[in-house]
Amino acid sequence: MDRQSMMDFAQRMIHAPDNDTRAREIVGLTPDATLARIGLARQPSTIGIVLSYAGAVALGAIAGAGAALLLAPTSGDELQEKIRTQAKRMSRDMKKATDQVDQAVSQVRDQVNEFTQDDSTSPSSKGHGAHA
Repeated sequence: MDRQSMMDFAQRMIHAPDNDTRAREIVGLTPDATLARIGLARQPSTIGIVLSYAGAVALGAIAGAGAALLLAPTSGDELQEKIRTQAKRMSRDMKKATDQVDQAVSQVRDQVNEFTQDDSTSPSSKGHGAHA
């Protein structure tokens, strides 16, 4: 916030007819505007900085890969075959990964079911229900 804006804000505070008007003026401020009024600013978070750089690197990698495919000294048919082969390989790898995740989820589900069935059929849980 510039000096003139700060001076205008101070004048509005001084000449406000009552405290309610002052409070409305202050409550209407965003956290960043409030910090700016006293000459401070938020420091960007480390994770935000890292993610922005990672996004830029990923975008650059995608653009570079696309340019490499388009500028490679291969014919259109060869390029199509390479892309097709890569797509099939990626599809097969994704299928393997999803199958493994499905298997792991099934195992966890079975373990949870066994645990909850064992707990509900245990003698101690039956005894508590009969006396309650």
